[in-house]
Amino acid sequence: MADNFLEKHYNDYQSRKKEWEKKKQLNKIKKYYQQVDEKKAEHPSATEVEINERE
Repeated sequence: MADNFLEKHYNDYQSRKKEWEKKKQLNKIKKYYQQVDEKKAEHPSATEVEINERE
């Protein structure tokens, strides 16, 4: 009986940990793309400047 109890709690822990790691990875990806967008806004590339000048 004790073995089943420990196994169940360990499996629950592992599933929560996996979900947490997945969310953590997604947050890293989102943060990276936000930083890239901010840099683009600060320093537009030459092609973006040329497009804006043509309009």
